Amino acid sequence: MLDAKQLHPGDLVVDLCCGSGQNFADLQRRVGPYGRIIGVDISAGMLDVASVLVARKGWENFRSRSSQHFRRQFA
Repeated sequence: MLDAKQLHPGDLVVDLCCGSGQNFADLQRRVGPYGRIIGVDISAGMLDVASVLVARKGWENFRSRSSQHFRRQFA
């Protein structure tokens, strides 16, 4: 799926439903150290696992967000 995307060094990528971060290594390789990766998932536990991966790899251009963060209340 990632091969179909036109990602370049310096791009911003939002990985929706990122889970444990299985796509992060490929995304990191494509956007490089000056790109940014935002991982979004509904599961805080999965984001914790992804954050451990990011810390272990030393990637500083990654941020995670719970999809609950983006939830809107409608009247």
